[in-house]
Amino acid sequence: DFTEYDCKFPSCSSEYVVFENGGYIYKYNVKTGAVDKVTIYLSDDDIYSRTEYRSGMNPSDFSLSPDGKRLLAVVRGDVFSLPAEEGPVYNISRSPESHERGARWSPDGKRVAWISDAGGEYQIYVAPSDNMTNATCLTNFSNGYPDRLTWSPDGTRLYFSTEKRDVYELNADTKALVRILVSNLGAYNSFTLSPDGAWAAYTTQLANKVSALFLFDVAARKSYQVTDRWYDASSPVFSRDGKYLFFTSGRSLQAQYSSVEWNVSYDVSDYVFIVPLAKDTPNPLTLTSDEYSATDSDKAASDKPGDKKDQAPSVTKVDIDGIGQRISTLPLEAGSYRLLLADNDKLYYTRYGNSRGGSNDDAVKAFDLKTLKDRDGFSGMPLAFTASCKKALVRTGGKYKVISLAGGNAGKGGFVPTGDIDMMVNHEAEWQQIFDESWRITRDYFYVDNMHGVDWDHIHDKYAQLVPYVRHRDDLTYLIGEM
Repeated sequence: DFTEYDCKFPSCSSEYVVFENGGYIYKYNVKTGAVDKVTIYLSDDDIYSRTEYRSGMNPSDFSLSPDGKRLLAVVRGDVFSLPAEEGPVYNISRSPESHERGARWSPDGKRVAWISDAGGEYQIYVAPSDNMTNATCLTNFSNGYPDRLTWSPDGTRLYFSTEKRDVYELNADTKALVRILVSNLGAYNSFTLSPDGAWAAYTTQLANKVSALFLFDVAARKSYQVTDRWYDASSPVFSRDGKYLFFTSGRSLQAQYSSVEWNVSYDVSDYVFIVPLAKDTPNPLTLTSDEYSATDSDKAASDKPGDKKDQAPSVTKVDIDGIGQRISTLPLEAGSYRLLLADNDKLYYTRYGNSRGGSNDDAVKAFDLKTLKDRDGFSGMPLAFTASCKKALVRTGGKYKVISLAGGNAGKGGFVPTGDIDMMVNHEAEWQQIFDESWRITRDYFYVDNMHGVDWDHIHDKYAQLVPYVRHRDDLTYLIGEM
């Protein structure tokens, strides 16, 4: 009469049926109906579960310091600080019992923010960049999965999304938390801030399942639709001077006959578009003509390098009226694009084949807004930029390197010493965290709040008592599957 766990893996003889229940082996007497627990003693060195030393692990989820001399990365749920070329590698968090994610350097380099479930639920933490042990928890979520953490350009606010597909603004000084975008249909994708932080751009799904581009006035908390409801839009990027917004849109439909059946199929490819945000901002695609003017000579004589004073930080001016009519297509052939950065009259991008899902040539291109031609940008696949976008972390040949975008050659200088990453892996602490997080993810992402009437807290406690007996990663996978 077992009511708590399922009876599994039965095997029988002429007299007994043996099976597993709740981690124990039982034998059932087919003649008498008696059930007895079988006591089993195993001598084991626990070689797959004891703490071990590991090195040379692959990092992910990168963030560059403002000067590009150090970078943050996540390895097995711990935050590491690595030098761009030379210097020690630090395991900053050293927390096998918790999962740290999305560590981000503030634009001024004074603070670091990250996401951690050290308190049992995922929260946003912030700490001085030179002392991450002195961390402050900024949120008090009772559930949820915050993600896509990013700083405002002035370093006072943090933005992130949740599993409910909403977007939040968090004041890093006062802990004030505001939900600024509430999802009704789809998620808010590619949320990106203008250089001054006054505006944001994002894409989200409309009622007809098409993804449209929106501009969001951060101060007024108001969104404006930029593209229409006919074609999907994606990958918005502000220019560093705050004058333009770039995005991609799937507007190239190429028909071809299917090789399987006598029928036509379509490949959808993207074009790249530019939007002058203000009415008085010139469109780089406007036709020009060389004409002589006597005043031009005087102007050219006075317009010398050194005459210009340092410019103030870029202010993003947006004229919503007629913004859709200012959209123009850049002279780039159709393909699948990922827009990276727009700075100094150049748009940096990567192109993935001729259609969505095509192969990537692993090369960054730069489209010049003055000559309207593209050329090679810089080598390596970019993973992170400094706040000033003067340097980038790139991956090339399976290694990582911090390069200057002015030089753009990943062949110069040393590589990030990822081989110096090492840690003591506490399997038992990690497995407990993985089990708890799996339970929380199912709770937070299940499509109905009542979990079909299941007492999910009881389910957690029911299987959590078996976690201390896990001695191999496969055992944990099986236990989570049973839960």
